[in-house]
Amino acid sequence: MLAYFCLAIGWVTPTASVFAPAVPWALNFAAPPRIPLVGDVNADGLADLICVYPEGDCIIDVSLNVEGQKPSFGFQARTGWGKNCQAAVSGDFDGDGKADVLGLFDGSELVLASDFGDRKFRSSAPWASLPKNVSSPDMSWLQAGEVLLVRSRGAEEGFTIRLKDRKVDRVRLPQCLWIAGPSEAPPGGNGAFRPGWLLELGGTLRYEGRELAKIESGPGDGKTYGAGQARRDRGKRLRFE
Repeated sequence: MLAYFCLAIGWVTPTASVFAPAVPWALNFAAPPRIPLVGDVNADGLADLICVYPEGDCIIDVSLNVEGQKPSFGFQARTGWGKNCQAAVSGDFDGDGKADVLGLFDGSELVLASDFGDRKFRSSAPWASLPKNVSSPDMSWLQAGEVLLVRSRGAEEGFTIRLKDRKVDRVRLPQCLWIAGPSEAPPGGNGAFRPGWLLELGGTLRYEGRELAKIESGPGDGKTYGAGQARRDRGKRLRFE
């Protein structure tokens, strides 16, 4: 029985590229309600598996990628990491070249686990606070990992946080916009906004940090976002019709 069990572990542990998505990599390592992440925690150039157990006293598990082969058995890299983590994301927040883990607690408090060494995250400290609570939160990266987006899942408003100074900005995320002309269409070809698209309060449309246009509402509900055709007039202004 023991031999069979070990063989099963060997087969289900992935050997895919280090760029594999987090969820397939995490099979049999981060079953729900655990949050699966991927990041190079020890700066050896290989992607490691990270798992956050969010309920109660939070735990961060790590499974190291050993020489690009199957990940090793997981171990607890941080215990007692706050209470009831609502969302988590991995990234190099402190600039030391190693992946850290940022968690959202109590709807607005972001806590960073960092300084991985000796098989554990040796530091845990508050990182930033949101001006308003988010529910069913979602966190994702923008601008090549320079800006973090935090919002309620599916919401049209959220918050961006710049890593370099932790500046928090409130933003609006359009759900759909069709722009005339193939050169002006959002990536993907289906008219849907990707995470890089942000419509700031006040009507500034940006993609990956670049200002593309000023949006003004047309006849209708007066919102600065919506579906339909957008026409470019003088300068860089778009108007929904």
